[in-house]
Amino acid sequence: MSKEKEVKFKIGKWLEEFGCKVFDENVYPVNATWGHFESSGDTTPDLVVGAKVQKTKNKPEDIYLAIELKDGSESHQNVFLEGYDSVISEYLDYCFGASYKIGDQEVEISAFLLATQFSPEGYLWHKEKETNYYKMKQFVAYPSTFTFGRVLFHQRTEIKQSLRKLYSFHQISQKIRSFKTTFPHIGILYAHPLNKNKIIILLSDQNSGYIWTLEKKKL
Repeated sequence: MSKEKEVKFKIGKWLEEFGCKVFDENVYPVNATWGHFESSGDTTPDLVVGAKVQKTKNKPEDIYLAIELKDGSESHQNVFLEGYDSVISEYLDYCFGASYKIGDQEVEISAFLLATQFSPEGYLWHKEKETNYYKMKQFVAYPSTFTFGRVLFHQRTEIKQSLRKLYSFHQISQKIRSFKTTFPHIGILYAHPLNKNKIIILLSDQNSGYIWTLEKKKL
């Protein structure tokens, strides 16, 4: 099994422990029990998962998340530059009308996320285990992981502003009817540094409370 497939298998199995339904970009999934999703976009994430996510203090919601995977054991740039580019490309494709289907059903993607093989350990880059995690207000993350989340926050803000300017031009909006009128989120996915029974989804939107969570299903 290639390294890419090993990372995909590890993260998919980890998410299943939290009650997620896993769908692979490949017609023949890495795990035979997973499903398959299709995207009409030019760029495609590695996995789509159906998850019961706690967004606020209300009841958990069933949503779909698109997940881009990186190794995380290589250079810092592999995670932060390549991962950054991939997530942004997938996000833009979706905003410009790319559709996602599971079987015959089109599904709505609520967030595009980055994860690495070290997400179950609570961080994205392997050398972060040598540093202490810190808590800043409601954020719980290792320093580099937190920084990456904030970079995505600012990028999404710029993209939203630019797209809204395009929407204001009537001729463009008439020609490109597939523009999304609501914007999904961008973020990162990793285990809570001190509680591995909880997954943190660090988001790019203050109005969404910045953090969604997944709790491990009880046996």
